[in-house]
This record gives sequence, C-alpha cells and structure tokens, in this order.
Amino acid sequence: MNDKDPRNEPVLIRPGWFNRRLDVRENVLLAILPPYVTLARVMGKASWRKRRLDWGGLWDVPERRGGFNIAGPAIGAPNAVTIVETLIANGAKRIIAAGCCGSISPEVKIGDILLPTDAVSEEGASAHYAPDLFPPKADEKLLESLKNAAAAHEWPCRLGTVWTTDAPYRETCDKVKMYSERGLLAVEMELSALFTLARFRGVQLAAILAISDELATLKWKPGFLKPSFLSATRKTIRIAIDALKSH
Repeated sequence: MNDKDPRNEPVLIRPGWFNRRLDVRENVLLAILPPYVTLARVMGKASWRKRRLDWGGLWDVPERRGGFNIAGPAIGAPNAVTIVETLIANGAKRIIAAGCCGSISPEVKIGDILLPTDAVSEEGASAHYAPDLFPPKADEKLLESLKNAAAAHEWPCRLGTVWTTDAPYRETCDKVKMYSERGLLAVEMELSALFTLARFRGVQLAAILAISDELATLKWKPGFLKPSFLSATRKTIRIAIDALKSH
C-alpha cells in the first residue's frame, strides 16, 4: 500500500470496536435472511449459544463438525457490510454468503441455484470502499470451492452477474428489462457491497443464492413457498457448509 491507498485514510470509528472480545473463526457462513440462519444452525449442528454481533448473532460450529462460524441475519447492503466489517476485524478470512434472489433472466427459474461471479451496484455502501480500485467480484478460489461442493452432490448451479439494489420496491420494468438484456441473471440486495468490501479488506468472499421468484416476464412470479425453492434453499446451505469445510 502507498500513501494514496484509500485503506490508509484515517477513520474515526474502527470496525470491531463494539465487539472487541468477539472470537471469530477464519471461516464464516453469513446467512442473509433469518430462516437461513436457523437452517444453517440446524444443518451445521452449531452450538446453542448465541453471541451478539451488531444487529445479528454469531454461532459456533466446533472443529469436529467443520470448525466455522454462522453469522446473521444480514439483510441489505449497509447492514451486511457492518456485520462483515466486524467479522473481518475479529479474524474472519473466508466468508460465504447464503441467501436468495429474484431471477431477471428467462433462463433462470424458481428453485435454481446461482453462484454470482460479480455484481452491478445500485446500492450506496460500496461507494465508500473505492469500487474503482476494488470492483465487486467474488473470490475465485472460494467460488471454485462452491462449484466443487455442488458438483460432489451433482446439483447444477448457474454462474453469472447479479444486480444489487437498495430499493426492492423500485425494481422497475425498464430496469429489469435493461439488466436482463445485458445478460444479468438475478437481483438481490447485498452482494455488490460485500464483494467490494471483501476485496478492500483483502479477504475471500463468495456467495450462493437460491432463486425465490421470477421477474423476467415483467410480471412478478413469487415462489417462496414452492417445494423447488425450499429444496434449493437447503441445497444452498449444504453447499456453503461443505465448501467451508474444505478449507
């Protein structure tokens, strides 16, 4: 780093100051939504003890079951960035985010599983982390671990770009059409910020998402209670856990 590196700029509040005694493992599964937190804790056989983590919680999976933490929920870019900053400040080095997203591609359907490679930002948090120097891309090695974990179960996954927005009720027809025509696959609320933050801090971060709804036809098709989505959700958590265990 040099004197012009944005990571050298003095700040008034450092990450982790509100959780100074938090002991975080190097590997973390970040569950975006509350149901994903519960499912990850059950499938990972995490300890019952919850530790406070900003506006979420932190649970431990001991060494004999893989040796990683489960953190969350982390809904929306500002909240997710705050939580991940704290995780990194307390020792996290590899983070897999697990959640769901809406398809904006006619080729991607409810119940599919997506491994985002990069993201287009329409959220505000990543602008504070020098996105020109640290563009929002998934870590390639961690992404490969997710691909291998999915392949071991013979569960197909799609790879591609997602659109990150702060405003789920402003996913207009024009924007959905534009991003779909550009080849983007889905819309969600956290990843461009998380990818940018991770590269800024020099840690590995990748994500895996289950497709919960479809927007490509410009008519909303929810699938949150469909068996295919519920199955994909469980597969998403299993793949994330297996990928973390491989490190």
